[in-house]
Amino acid sequence: MKPWLRAALVGAGIAIAIVGAAAIRMVWLGRAALADGDAARKRGDLPAAIDAWRAAARDYLPFAPHVDAAYDRLATAAREAETAGDPATALAAWRAIRSASRIERSRR
Repeated sequence: MKPWLRAALVGAGIAIAIVGAAAIRMVWLGRAALADGDAARKRGDLPAAIDAWRAAARDYLPFAPHVDAAYDRLATAAREAETAGDPATALAAWRAIRSASRIERSRR
């Protein structure tokens, strides 16, 4: 095998390994943030849950299930707060969706 081809293959392998490791880290962090938000919700700490779900939504990776789940939880929290007459919490949840989606869009 020619030396330049070997170097190119090694370089490509290293690049693939780095991208793969970064993708695994994003999924791991997103799932952890989603679980943190769920735990905060169970404790009754909705502001902490919203912050954690926003973090999960920000850990964007195409086709990663934690992203859609985080947006769903944020939207549900916002609607429930609106129904309960808590506009401050509803606004915090809607703003979390907006800020997470703006960060997500800027990464693409």
